[in-house]
Amino acid sequence: MSKVQLGLVFEINGKPVSVSPKQAISDFKALKEKGIEFTLPERIELGTIEKLDDFLERQFGAEFSLPEASDFPSPLDQAYAKLEEIVLAVESFHLKVLGTQEKADKGRSADYSIGLSATWPIGEQLDLIEKVLAIKGVYLKLSNEGETAPPAQ
Repeated sequence: MSKVQLGLVFEINGKPVSVSPKQAISDFKALKEKGIEFTLPERIELGTIEKLDDFLERQFGAEFSLPEASDFPSPLDQAYAKLEEIVLAVESFHLKVLGTQEKADKGRSADYSIGLSATWPIGEQLDLIEKVLAIKGVYLKLSNEGETAPPAQ
């Protein structure tokens, strides 16, 4: 018997990203009660960005301000100064649209986590120990998984 893979297409940084459910759906009537989970099947490169803080605020409503390069010690100040050249990618993505009971328990409609990487183009990195250890980029994970609903007042 065939199973239906109901997927969603999200827009992340202006690019469509297709995700399929973690498990094939065998009972559509149970979706309301049990919810449904989606995960990203593979890394999605989104291209370069100029301002990570604008991206995070626009996409996730996250209040995040980037410091100045001069705020960091050497050699991290040099790495930070190259931020405009980074390539942004979605490394991991998980979305669970909560079922009826979980929604009531958590006080929200979905759990999510998204892992983003920001790396310099091929051949560019910041050597910490020449030919042994280099900084290639940064990784950031945003998630509400594990959070509980605030107590009722």
